[in-house]
Amino acid sequence: MLTSSEILSLVETRKTLPAYRNYQIVRDAVLKMREPPLEAVPETARPSAYWTEELSRFLYMFDASPLIVDQLRHHSYHITGIQVYAYRSGAAAAALFAEKLEALRGLDERGLFVPEARDMGGFGHEIDGDLVNIDTLKYYESMIAMDRGGALARFRDPSARRVAMEIGSGWGGLAHVFKALFPNTTYICVDLAELFLFSATYLMTRFPDAKVAFLGGDGAGLDGDWREYDFIFVPNTLVQDIPDIPLDLMLNTVSFQEMTTTQVTEYVALADRLKAPLLYSLNRKRSVYSKELTDVHEIIGEKYDVNIIPMLDVPYTKMFDSLRKKERSSKKKEDKARTKPKTPSEAVSVDVKPEKEDMSYKHVVGWRKAGTR
Repeated sequence: MLTSSEILSLVETRKTLPAYRNYQIVRDAVLKMREPPLEAVPETARPSAYWTEELSRFLYMFDASPLIVDQLRHHSYHITGIQVYAYRSGAAAAALFAEKLEALRGLDERGLFVPEARDMGGFGHEIDGDLVNIDTLKYYESMIAMDRGGALARFRDPSARRVAMEIGSGWGGLAHVFKALFPNTTYICVDLAELFLFSATYLMTRFPDAKVAFLGGDGAGLDGDWREYDFIFVPNTLVQDIPDIPLDLMLNTVSFQEMTTTQVTEYVALADRLKAPLLYSLNRKRSVYSKELTDVHEIIGEKYDVNIIPMLDVPYTKMFDSLRKKERSSKKKEDKARTKPKTPSEAVSVDVKPEKEDMSYKHVVGWRKAGTR
C-alpha cells in the first residue's frame, strides 16, 4: 500500500504525463464548443432528457484529477454501463468470454482482433495474454460484420487516404480499433461535446503522433484538407457545418436506436450528401425506451440498400451461456406442456399469440442506392 507521501508524489508525476496534458487540451476545446447558448443550438441537436441527466452525472470530468485521467477507462461506464468491478478475477466468467472470442475468430478471415489496451485503466479478462471485455468483443464483432458486408475493402489500399465518420463515438473504443487496423484513415468523431473528454483524451494518448483537430474549438474552420488529419472531433451541434468532404464510410453502434426519427434521418441524409458509398449500423430498430423513433433500418433504407449481416446466435451483450439457459428453459416449458393433463376446453381451444416484434440487434451494411445524387 502506498504511503501518503507516495500518493502525493504520484499525483505530481501524473500531471507531467501526456495523458493529463491531452486532457487539458481537450477540456479547453470542449468548453469552447459549449459556449453558444442552448437556444442557439438547433433543436434536433439538443441533448434529450435522458442524455441531459447522463451528462450531469460526469460533470466532475471538467475538473478531473491526474489520477482520474490516468484511469480514464474506469470512468467510461457513464457511456457504456460497463464497470471494471465486473472483471475482477473469475475463471468461470473468463471462460465464457474466451468461448465467444473463439467463435468470433472462426468468422474472422482478416485478423481484425484488437484487444483492450492496458494503459489508461484498461480492464478485462486475461485471455491468451490479452485483455478482453464486452466492448472488445463488440468492436471485434462489428469489424467482422463490416468486413463481411464489404465495407472495409477500400480501407485496405495503403496508397489511398480514406475518411470514416462515426456518429456517437462514445469513449473512442471503435475509433481506436479502426485506426489501429487502418492507420491511413482520417477518422471523424461526431458526438455530444462533453463526450470528447473521454474519446479525444483517450485517442490522443493512444496515438501520440496523431494530427488532431476540433471543429468549433481550437481548430475552428479546419483550414486545408480534412484528409491531412488523423482524428477530427465534431460536436453534434455543428454537423451542419461539415463541408462536402469525400466520405468513404459512416458508422453508428447502438445510438441511432436512442435518437428521434428526425435525428437519424438527418444523419443518413448527411451520409448521402457526402456521397458515402457505405453506411454501417449496429442497432435495434429502436430502443425499447424510445418513443420518438420509428425504425432505424427503414430510415437507412430510404437512401441505402440495407444488407443484414448474420453473425452469432447471441447479441453482443450476451455470452453463449444465456442461449443455453434459454434453450433449457424452453425445453422445460415444452415438457411441462406435454405432461400436463388437459381439460376438455383446453383440448379444443387454440391459443394464438400475436407475433412478437423483432427488437434484436442487427448488423447492417448499407450500400448507397444507385441514382441518389
